[in-house]
Parts: sequence; C-alpha cells; structure tokens
Amino acid sequence: MFEIKNMQKTYHTKGIDYPVLKGITAAILDGEFVSIMGPSGSGKTTLINIMSGFINADSDNVLLNGHDILTGNENELAEIRQHKLGFVNILCCFSWPP
Repeated sequence: MFEIKNMQKTYHTKGIDYPVLKGITAAILDGEFVSIMGPSGSGKTTLINIMSGFINADSDNVLLNGHDILTGNENELAEIRQHKLGFVNILCCFSWPP
C-alpha cells in the first residue's frame, strides 16, 4: 500500500509563502490505478514529484508498505522508483489538436 499522510508543501520566493499542498492524505492499494487531475498550478506535479522522492515535502509522510520512502538515501529511492512505482504522464485537451 502507498500512503500519503497530511502532506504539506509551501514554496518560499522573495519573502512570500506559496502554499501548494495543504494536508493531502490518500491511500493507494497495490495494483490500483489513480488519476491526479486539476487546473494548472494546483500542485499536481509537485505532488507526483514528492510521491516519487524527487523533492521533499514540508512534512515527510510518504509510506510504501509502512516504510517512509523519503527517509531513504538516493540509491534506495532509485531502487523503489525502478521496481515499486510507476507514473504515466498524459497531457491532453479535449480540443486537441486545435
């Protein structure tokens, strides 16, 4: 099972805080397919980057089978990405092509 518990992420730029993810909690069962959808700028890419360990959250609670993957080193994360996680990025518009 892949779990996210109260995930938070805020970007800080020029003295201004931009909260992107605010208390995201989810559980994804083994073999389950999930879509992450939302408008531009809503935090979809940030969420996926944190879920895969490419960037850190303000609160680290990304669990794979009960183990927090964000506490591992880069080699452990690479092993998890290679053998345990899969992401497909599909960009589409209903009016494509114009």
